[in-house]
Amino acid sequence: MLTQWNTAALNGLRQEMDRLFQRFEYDWPADASAWNRGELEGPQFLLRDAGETLEVTADVPGFQTEDLHISFEQGSLIVRGERREAVPEGYSAHRRERGVLRFARAFNLPARIDPDKIEASLKNGVLELRLPKAAEERPRTISVKAA
Repeated sequence: MLTQWNTAALNGLRQEMDRLFQRFEYDWPADASAWNRGELEGPQFLLRDAGETLEVTADVPGFQTEDLHISFEQGSLIVRGERREAVPEGYSAHRRERGVLRFARAFNLPARIDPDKIEASLKNGVLELRLPKAAEERPRTISVKAA
């Protein structure tokens, strides 16, 4: 028979396993064999909570600002990109290992944000997004008064 302490420990373990599998599910590509071939379907993203903002970072080598389209729709962040043919007009390609790449990713965010204050920048092939949290979602310090 399980004691109350053992039940609490098992519940904690179950919650940790749930979190582990959620992270695994989000980080793993849809086609697991892509890892073996060195082919992933688009850039890898990092979403982190920085207190008053959520920050999103993605490596997008070869993309220009006009190749990226970012929107915020119904509480989800959507990032789309398309890298086009890199051969200049009048030239021909003798070998193609780097071609057209299209991706689209949608993220359900862990907090409400202020969509009017979203900032995006692209530098050295790294896309960075700053998503300020809505005022009611930001961490607050509460002072304790002596009675």
